[in-house]
Amino acid sequence: MVEKIRHQLFLPKPISDRLEALAAKPGASKSAILTDAVTAWLNRRGASELEDRFGIRLDRLTAAIGRLERDGHIQLETLALFRQMGELDKEFGDAWKLAAAEAGAEVPVDERSREEPKEVRP
Repeated sequence: MVEKIRHQLFLPKPISDRLEALAAKPGASKSAILTDAVTAWLNRRGASELEDRFGIRLDRLTAAIGRLERDGHIQLETLALFRQMGELDKEFGDAWKLAAAEAGAEVPVDERSREEPKEVRP
């Protein structure tokens, strides 16, 4: 049997009346009702303590995951831009190099530019 300790407490009249009404039902006792109420209250306090303890860490992890997601989107956009630039280079071929040479700029020689132009897919 579980050891029980006697406690004396004072309740306001309205709460005492509600406790009396609940204890009047068959199979209920004031001790059982108060034990359940105090247990539930203590469990809620414990949950709040856990949230206080781990909430800051979870917020930091959430922020870090958000930054990783943002960085991933930036990388995808950068790769898409480079891909688009490569397609534009194929589409216009050496036109930009000719324009740069006419303007007097030094144009680097690229072995790929000597190849036959490939068909650009839409």
